[in-house]
Amino acid sequence: MRSYRWVHPASGSWVRVEFDGEHPVVHQTGPRKLWDEAEPVLDTWNRLG
Repeated sequence: MRSYRWVHPASGSWVRVEFDGEHPVVHQTGPRKLWDEAEPVLDTWNRLG
């Protein structure tokens, strides 16, 4: 299993994403939903290769 953590210190927001299979398991909190911001960018990046 791979897992990643991102933190936005200014807002106190954080996300932990665990990849174990086809769909990621996401835990996030804070005023900024970091995974919701990052996921479309990552999808585009993966799609474009």
